[in-house]
Amino acid sequence: MSGQLDDFCQMISSKYGSPAGVAPGDLAKDFVAHSGLSSYPSFIEIHHVLKQYGVDEITAADLKAGKLKGHHFSYKGQGYQVQYEKDLWTGTIEHVMLHELYEIINERCMKWCHGYRPLPIPQICLPANRFAASALMQPEVLLDALFETGLDVIQLHHRFWKAYSSVAMRAVEVINNRNGGLLPEERIDLLVVIYERMEDEHPRKWGFCTPDKFMVRYSLRTKGIKLGSKGGAWLQGGYPRSPNYKAPRYPWHLIPKKGDGVKPNSLAMEVVNTGGCFCLEKATGFDFWGINDLSFIAQPVKWFGKLAKVVLVGVRCKDAKLLEVQRDGLRKPTLIEESYQVI
Repeated sequence: MSGQLDDFCQMISSKYGSPAGVAPGDLAKDFVAHSGLSSYPSFIEIHHVLKQYGVDEITAADLKAGKLKGHHFSYKGQGYQVQYEKDLWTGTIEHVMLHELYEIINERCMKWCHGYRPLPIPQICLPANRFAASALMQPEVLLDALFETGLDVIQLHHRFWKAYSSVAMRAVEVINNRNGGLLPEERIDLLVVIYERMEDEHPRKWGFCTPDKFMVRYSLRTKGIKLGSKGGAWLQGGYPRSPNYKAPRYPWHLIPKKGDGVKPNSLAMEVVNTGGCFCLEKATGFDFWGINDLSFIAQPVKWFGKLAKVVLVGVRCKDAKLLEVQRDGLRKPTLIEESYQVI
């Protein structure tokens, strides 16, 4: 077993007591510092680092029968072995490798943290995914990249070579963390919606593109964008505070949510019908003063020349200038000046 793995686990035990109460992002930050992982780690680098941390073999395998992307095992205290599904693309393989490393670290911490037991599968999968995303898209690097690209999830996908959903989740998480140290008026709210084409066949075999073939797979938002029917907050005991009209709860049916189809006259429908990019300067009608108006950019993602995804990125209108870099980088986007409660 690698001494570096035990050294790291011992450090975690001394610093936190156990990994149980440590945010996966904080653990990833400690691991990046301990391992010397670079800002944009490649497959080869991650492979080399895992070897240093007690993983003897990293191999591709047919894991479809078990519906797994990856797993790890160890025989009689010997070095670990990590296997990943052979048909995964490189970005997902890198994520799987670090996901499995998180589980290995948690298992090994039992030696150093008295009474500690890691979460069982599948409960450990969510923090393992967050750990992997945090190590692959480190907060300072990703935050700079977000502003450089105008919050462009598609450009960030190409820059970090990670799944669109992983980029979007990590972007929301990083901005939430940034907002935590700022005054309310300095915070940025971000909404990312990803529609995916729901067809089982290979994209080469896809036929004519219609809106009914798409569904929201991811609807991600920062904490400032709240859904519901009422503004304000509820005190203990059920008595309402006065509504906070600067931050009402957006009605559920107006914000695209996971599982929703493509709505008539929406940005997603425009992209599906035309295959082009759209900029909505103002989605209004959420309050009397326009404080909560939203601005959006919608872009298509094509595989083998066929529309595969629609990615929407939105901010409050007061922060619309943040989208300018993204908008200026698009080829002939269609501008929509205003819509009433339609996104």
